[in-house]
Amino acid sequence: ANQAGDLAHAREAFLEVVRLTGRVEARVSAANMLCKMAQAEGADIGTAGFHAEMARREYEGVLASTDKAAVRAICQQRQAELSALLSTLDARASAEARATATSELTKRKRGAVSKLEEGVCDLLAPPPPLPAGQPRPSEVLINRSPVRVLWAAVNAHRLGLSWPEALSIGSALAGLVARAKGRALDIHPGDELADQAALSQKSVGLMGQRVPVVNAEGGLRGLSVTTRRGRATGAAGASDGAEAPLQPVRPAAVFSSLTAAFGPNFGEVYFRMAALAASVPRDMLRQEDNALADRLYCEFRPQIPEGRMGWGQAGRLLLSSASPGASLSSPAHGRGGSAAGRVVAPTSLAALAQAQWDSACRRVQVSDSLATALAAGGEAGQTLGELAAAATAHLATGAATSTNPPAASASPPERSQAQRVPLPAASQAAGGRAAPEGQLGVSEEEVRRWLEEQQLDGAAYRKEGRFFPA
Repeated sequence: ANQAGDLAHAREAFLEVVRLTGRVEARVSAANMLCKMAQAEGADIGTAGFHAEMARREYEGVLASTDKAAVRAICQQRQAELSALLSTLDARASAEARATATSELTKRKRGAVSKLEEGVCDLLAPPPPLPAGQPRPSEVLINRSPVRVLWAAVNAHRLGLSWPEALSIGSALAGLVARAKGRALDIHPGDELADQAALSQKSVGLMGQRVPVVNAEGGLRGLSVTTRRGRATGAAGASDGAEAPLQPVRPAAVFSSLTAAFGPNFGEVYFRMAALAASVPRDMLRQEDNALADRLYCEFRPQIPEGRMGWGQAGRLLLSSASPGASLSSPAHGRGGSAAGRVVAPTSLAALAQAQWDSACRRVQVSDSLATALAAGGEAGQTLGELAAAATAHLATGAATSTNPPAASASPPERSQAQRVPLPAASQAAGGRAAPEGQLGVSEEEVRRWLEEQQLDGAAYRKEGRFFPA
C-alpha cells in the first residue's frame, strides 16, 4: 500500500502491527505515513496541517518511549521537517484568509454581490486552524454552543463535505438544537413552524438529526432561522427578534464566531476533535445519521447545571486532562445529573480517542480468540455458550494479545506482547463493544455477531444448533 501511494491504508496496516506486536518501528512507520500525507501535493491546508500535527505528536510519543538511537534520530529529523512544514502552512493560511477578506470586500464595494446572493454565494471560509504549539492547554472554559458547532463541523468534514459546507451545516444544526431547547425551557419560544417547515427541505444527516440545506454556488449551505433584523440564530443561539424564514448560514461568519469563542485555543480544540473523529471508522460515523457523534458529544461536552440555571453558562471542556473537575450543583434529573444533584465531570477528548483505539484493539483480541476456539471445536462443533467460554479462557491466558495503538496526544509506554490491555469504561460510551472495565469475558452477543460475519464470509456454518469451521 505504501509503494502504491495508498498512504491511509498503509498507515492502518502499520497500526495493526502496533496493536498485535507493540513494535516501535511499526509505530514510526505509521507516523511516516501521516508525514507523507501532509507533504502530498494537492492537499488542502487544513488536512495537511492536521496530518502534520498528528505525525509530529506521534514522533514525540515515540521519543518519550524508546531509547533506540536509530529510531530517535529518524523521529528528530522528521520533527524538524514537520515544524518547517507547519510554519509554511500557517503562513499560507494567513495569506489566503487575507486574500479572501480583501476579495469579498472589493466585490461588495463594487456591488458585484446582490442582497439575494449575499448569504448564498459566500466565499470560502479560512481553512481549519492549526494548533498554536506549546504549551498545550488541558482544558478550556466555554459554553456548549460553539463546542457543538465545531464538533458537528468536524464530523461533516470527516464524512466528506468541504470545510465551508461543514461550518455552515454544523452551525445550522446547533441552531436547531438551541431553539428546541429554548422552547422546552420556555426561554426562547421561537418559531416552531419554521423548524417544522424545514423538514420538507433537502437535508443531510448530522449528529442524529436531519439538517435542512440548500445548494449554493460554493456548495451546500445549512439553513437556519434568522431574525427579521437579519441576525442569525444558528451559531449564536437564541435571538430576541421576530423570526423570518430559513436563510443560508455563511461559513465565514461561523468561522469568525468560533475564532472569537475559542480564542488562542481554537487550533488545539479543533485538533483534538479531529483526532477523535479520525479514530472512528467512517462507516460507523455514517450510521443512523451520524448518531454516534452525538453520543460522543454527550461524553465530552462542557457540563453545566441542568434547566434554566445552565442556559448560556460556560463549563470545562477537557482536552487531555483525566482528572475530574469540580462538580456543579444541578437538579437530580436529565443527562449529566446524578441522584445527589451534582454534575458529573466530562470525559476528555483525548481519553475518548484512546477509548476508540482500545475498542478496536479488543475487537482484534476477541476475533483471534473466537477463531482459535472455533477451530479447536473441530468436527464436534460448539454452541454459542461453549464458544464464549473458550474465547474467554483464551483471552485470560494471554494467548491472544494485542497492544494499545498510539494516541494522537499522549503516547503510552511500549508493552510486551504478553501484557494485556485494560479497557476503560469509556470504551462503551465511545461506541465500542468492550466488556465492562476489568472484565475480559466474551459475551454470547459478541459471539453471535462474529459468527454472522464468518458465515457471510463462508468461514463457518451452523448445523443443529452447533457451529463448525468451514
